[in-house]
Amino acid sequence: HISVIVPEGAPHYGGHSLAKSLASHGISVTVINDAAVFAITARVNKVLLPAHSVLANGGLIAPSGCRNVALAAKERSVPVVAVTGLYKLC
Repeated sequence: HISVIVPEGAPHYGGHSLAKSLASHGISVTVINDAAVFAITARVNKVLLPAHSVLANGGLIAPSGCRNVALAAKERSVPVVAVTGLYKLC
């Protein structure tokens, strides 16, 4: 059973469209306010982050808010996985 927690992704609220897409495929989804990420991180076992691109030194260019999610995961010792296409490697 997969359950996904999605931050809403203000100011463009991309999390809502992601949640709708996941729910249409039968995945249990909870949308949370961006400010609740740190509090909810204690309940997750893995964090998946999107990346606009991956730099040669391993750095990421990612959507706004991803840094806060990664820092919350680091504080709670939750593994973080960056997901992107191969064509985004710089």
